[in-house]
Amino acid sequence: LGGTGELAKGDAMSVNIGVAVQLTMDEGFDPPQGSVFILSDSKIFKGEGFWSVLEDTDEGVPTVFQANLKCPEGITVSGDLVIPPGNVYVNMQIKDEPPQEGAVVRGLDGVSFYNGRLTVKEDVKSSFMLT
Repeated sequence: LGGTGELAKGDAMSVNIGVAVQLTMDEGFDPPQGSVFILSDSKIFKGEGFWSVLEDTDEGVPTVFQANLKCPEGITVSGDLVIPPGNVYVNMQIKDEPPQEGAVVRGLDGVSFYNGRLTVKEDVKSSFMLT
């Protein structure tokens, strides 16, 4: 974990989290973006979020996207709160082919999302004087 807050000082861990989502695309934006709707009964993510393409190929095919999801209860692992309640940002790589090893989610059209990473914006207590 990067940063200077309390979360960054903790131990890093890997956890598998699955959720079914629907992505809608807003017209007229480059890079593409839109809304994320949580479809499955998730104990972690609730409501509607936002997604956007972070990287694409020279032909404009998305390869990495980010979603901002609401996580009102935080994420608890083995009884320990590891991610506090709030918004989390999910960065995932995209492949337009059947899932390979490590791809835990597959869309209906053969799109694989893999190597996801959750990030959290943490309120770091500090003060600034701008002149």
